[in-house]
Amino acid sequence: MREDLKNEILRNNGGSYENGAKITAEAGYCVSVEDGAIIPVKDFTEEEAERHIEEAKKKKALAGFWVDGGLVFCDFSKIFNNYAEGILQGVKNKQLAIFDIKAGASVDLVPFYTAEKDAEAYIDAESEYDAEENIKNKKYFRTAKNNILKNMYNFSKKERSIYLMGLQMYGLTAGKDKKGDRFVEYIDLKEDF
Repeated sequence: MREDLKNEILRNNGGSYENGAKITAEAGYCVSVEDGAIIPVKDFTEEEAERHIEEAKKKKALAGFWVDGGLVFCDFSKIFNNYAEGILQGVKNKQLAIFDIKAGASVDLVPFYTAEKDAEAYIDAESEYDAEENIKNKKYFRTAKNNILKNMYNFSKKERSIYLMGLQMYGLTAGKDKKGDRFVEYIDLKEDF
């Protein structure tokens, strides 16, 4: 193992390693599939880096390092070639982001979790909504629907695609129709989605 591994990781604010070598993939989505240690930067050593890489070998995963806020986050990662699969694996593993290798940037998964919360509120409100009933239920339903529409157009284009994936997991979609009117509606889910 090289003597400068620790410094390389700290200088680059992290990295992913396979068998001690920095990965050279040019594309794909690096996703943490299991958390490891969280070490203060001041306590991060060559030995810690090597130990994590050895453990990753045993798990047949990449050794991932991410430096943020004075801490080194060590995890076990895999690369997924498909964008949607990477996002869904990230959500399955309760990650806040995945890493787009080609873009060299994180992909924020918070819009997916926001969509889950919004979809659950919409479905709850709709199940209690009856136009003939009281105004409180009607207001709750409108608020839930408006939250979805507001979030759809407050997210960037990339975040919006992730938000829509979250809605679709609950059988919902949202957008604008040909007249430009905003809508929220149910969709037919495929069994293998």
